[in-house]
Amino acid sequence: MQRRTEHPLAALAGWLKSSRQVAVGLGLTLLLLLPAQLWSQPAPPDVQYAVKAVFLFNFAQFVKWPAQSFTTSTTPITIGILGTDPFGKILDDAVNGEVVGNRKLVVKRISSLAEAKACQILFVSRSESERLAAVLIGLRALPVLTVGEADHFCQRGGIINFFVADNKVKFEANPEAAELGGLVISSKLLKVAKVVKTEKGKAIP
Repeated sequence: MQRRTEHPLAALAGWLKSSRQVAVGLGLTLLLLLPAQLWSQPAPPDVQYAVKAVFLFNFAQFVKWPAQSFTTSTTPITIGILGTDPFGKILDDAVNGEVVGNRKLVVKRISSLAEAKACQILFVSRSESERLAAVLIGLRALPVLTVGEADHFCQRGGIINFFVADNKVKFEANPEAAELGGLVISSKLLKVAKVVKTEKGKAIP
């Protein structure tokens, strides 16, 4: 019987998941310290999104939502992708079978602000740059963890933003924006983030 060859990205995602399952807090640090040998120059987008997918799972473990965010005690944590999906199956595989507390994680591809309001975590795709202002205004003060990858996303009122530095995926966080929606970001998460504030000159009115 011919042995099945595992796709490199699947192997990477598996390694990332096992590393964070050993110790959740340490897992975040490991993600930030991924050796440069795992990346080519420059880092390929598909590898970046494998790392971002596992980060999204970790965010679910380090954020507390107000009780009214969930219909029941077992309502899943929904990770929404607004706009063009850059993950493919990577994000689905990263959260498959995973549970935070007693809540499963589910991934949904969405296209409207109304659907976004029903998510606990919302990844805003680059394709939504033209309506980013409307999205952030519509979700302001709601218990939705907005995650982006656009310049000044957090300074404009988003909560978490991915960026690449030293050929590694890193992120910044705006805890003040989180507090507006009743979200509490763990100090453990903030320790490995670049903490920023909403800036008056960049904030969406």
